[in-house]
Amino acid sequence: MSRPKAANTNKPYPASPGRLRAHDALNPRASTVRNTNGLLRQYFPKGTDLSIHSASDLDWVAQELNDRPRKRLAFKKPIELIGDLLLR
Repeated sequence: MSRPKAANTNKPYPASPGRLRAHDALNPRASTVRNTNGLLRQYFPKGTDLSIHSASDLDWVAQELNDRPRKRLAFKKPIELIGDLLLR
């Protein structure tokens, strides 16, 4: 009698068509989602109702997050590097 073959566990389970699951460890965007959530938690605790904040408040938070130094950019801000490009 032969033994049944084990399921191939190296393949990710397919998500719903066109949807990514942020909690799936095999999802390449999962770490980006977790990082973004962590950054947002500095301004809004988990479970915060964002509808109580004005659009200008949310824009301010977005600007703060976009204007932070990046390791990939040698710890410079994106605006510092694009400014050099715009002045050429």
